[in-house]
Formats: sequence, C-alpha cells, structure tokens
Amino acid sequence: MVRKGTKLDERISFLEEKCRDVVVSLAKPDDFEKILGLENVLVNFSQENKKKLDETTYFVFRDVQIKGALGIKRTIYENYVEVPYDGRDEYVTAIKYLAVSKEAQKDLPVALVAKTLLNLKGEQLFQVDTNNSEAEKVFEELNFAQVGGFSGGPKKYCHTSNAKPEKQKITEPQIELTHEEYFSRLPEKESEYYSELEDLFEFNIINLVKKGWTSYKLEEQEFVFTLTTGQRKKFNEDAFKIDVYDSSTGSLVGYNDILVPPNCDFALNENAVRDFPSAIPETINKYLGEKCQFDIERANRIRQTWPEADALWVVQDYRKRGVGKALERIAGDICKLAYPNIEKIGVMLSIDNPGAYEFHLKAGAVKVSDPLYHLEYRLNDPERPHIDILPKFS
Repeated sequence: MVRKGTKLDERISFLEEKCRDVVVSLAKPDDFEKILGLENVLVNFSQENKKKLDETTYFVFRDVQIKGALGIKRTIYENYVEVPYDGRDEYVTAIKYLAVSKEAQKDLPVALVAKTLLNLKGEQLFQVDTNNSEAEKVFEELNFAQVGGFSGGPKKYCHTSNAKPEKQKITEPQIELTHEEYFSRLPEKESEYYSELEDLFEFNIINLVKKGWTSYKLEEQEFVFTLTTGQRKKFNEDAFKIDVYDSSTGSLVGYNDILVPPNCDFALNENAVRDFPSAIPETINKYLGEKCQFDIERANRIRQTWPEADALWVVQDYRKRGVGKALERIAGDICKLAYPNIEKIGVMLSIDNPGAYEFHLKAGAVKVSDPLYHLEYRLNDPERPHIDILPKFS
C-alpha cells in the first residue's frame, strides 16, 4: 500500500485505488434538496450545506438516486477569520460537507473524497474540520495529515499534492553542545544581549537548554524557568515545555508549550502539550536546597483542565508584567539553539481566548495568510520581544 509522503504519481495511484470505478459529477440546482436529505452526515461545519449551491461547489455520486455528496469551498483566512475567496493565489480548498445515504456502501465516503481529489488535481491544499469519529477515519485512510485539535475539540486535517519525504523522523533537540557552540548559533547582538541578561539578572539561556533550568533574579524576587523535552509519538513530532515558577513560594507563574513538526522550518504554538509531564531537574534542589518545592502538579494539571488549553498561559496575578512576552522570546531562542532548522513559530489561536490575538501582535508576532496558523514569530526579526519581567510592585 502507498503511504503518505511518497511521490506524486504514487499518490495518484493510491487515490485511484481508493475510488476505483466511482463516478462523481457536479451537482445540479435541483439536487440541493436531495443533498440535504442524505442521512449519514460526516462533515457539516458552519452550516455551509444550507447555503446556496453557487456559494459551495458540490460533487455527487448517483446510483439512480444521489447516494453521496461532497461540498467544497475556496476560502482565505485573514486575522483568524474566514473570508470568501477573491481570486488570490493563497487560498484553501475547504471541505465543508460530506454525507452519504444510509443505503450507501461503507467505503463510499472514502471513494467520494478520493475521486474529488483526483478531479481537482490542480488544487494544492485541502483542509477539513470535523468532530465526527467516522469522518476522522475517512481522512486518515486517505492520508490526510492532522494539523490541529490534538488536545481535544474538532480535529483539523490537511492534504497537499506536494510530495514529501516518505519517512519523517522526529526532530530531537540538540542539548549536548558546548556553551561556545551554542553561542555561535546566535547573531552577535543576541549573544551580547544574553551576556547582559546574565550580568543583570543571572538568566542563562544556555543553562536552560543544557541543564534544564535557569533563574531570573530581581531585587526582591526570583523566577525559575525549567525546560522539559519529549515526543508526541502518535503525531511523530517533538515538543518542549517551558515552565516558570516563583522561587519564594514555589507557585506556578506560567508555561509555554511548543510543537516541532519533523522536516519543517517552523514550530507551532497551538495547545498545551499533554503527552508527557513537566519535570523538575535534580540540580535545582542542589541550588535552592529544601527551601522551596515547586508546584509541578499544578503545572501538569492546568494543561489537562480543558480540551483546548492554550499553549501559552500565565497566572492572573502575574499578567501584564512581561512574563508572557519573556516565554515567547525564550521559546524562540530554544528553537534557535536546540532546533537550528526552525526559522519561525506559528501561532494557532483558540477561539476561547479572544485576547490572545492582540497579545501576540503586541509581543512581536506578525499576521500571515497561512492555512495552518494565523500569526508567526520570525526568529530573525530584530523586533522580537525582550525578556524584561517587571517587579511585583512596580
């Protein structure tokens, strides 16, 4: 069987095998009522199927009567909002509707999607959102890649005609280099910047990568940052988690979780990582002694609290003090040091946190028209946020 990531001609053969002798055709105006009458609806987001046929293109399979229908729509995303296609090159072919009759053969949904992909072979990117387990099986069987909804809620799948390497290996972090080797990966101004941070606040980005922790000392307060790396094996990608604690109380201040897809030049700031727990390096206890126990249980529990937990989160009492911006800057520089192929961090925003969009813009992220994410931090941008945490009573 041909697997995801093979050459384009093999992908076409794979799709042809899946659709076999199924013939699909464009729906006619008088087909609309029959399309809506199909009993087994697998994809039905945003009520697109209730709109006029001229706003969504429908492909149907007929066997005397219509037995299946697939609705697609060209769309563009601006500022995290879907807008109608206006002729630009950067668009997504979104699958808005998929349904079959109760008498249809079990494999008809797979065949219907496969045939439509073949008919639209000039299209570059297909996208679908679904919370239907039967639909998930359809798109996974057709080698759509899951790109969203990993931590719960609707899942987002994509399919592209671009060929990729057949085997994608997890990108493991490079955490065994010397201090000199790490600093050589930073531009001169950034190396000077981190040297100043260490002189002023004892913050050492290299120690965070190599030892798994570092501190940030103000006059009357000290923060401790920890780094935990691991894999999300189900999705074949690496991830890392940054937690920050108030060392005087051991309480959690905030966290930032980053996904590192294989063979990509970007990382993702999407949802909290649940696949592996945060850890506290043993060397912290040697530094702080027994005076402080970090609330690591809360760090792990908060990530499990709701299905779409944000990848970046700061405790209410510590907000508007620069902690969030510091976490984003640190995440980007960990990528530059431990994952040198990464050039940007894409931000996938949760609809449950409307304030996140403005926060990331103020923190230095820029708007993009990418189908996978809505904002991005460019790691070579000189305007990236600084690590400048304000005292509690400033």
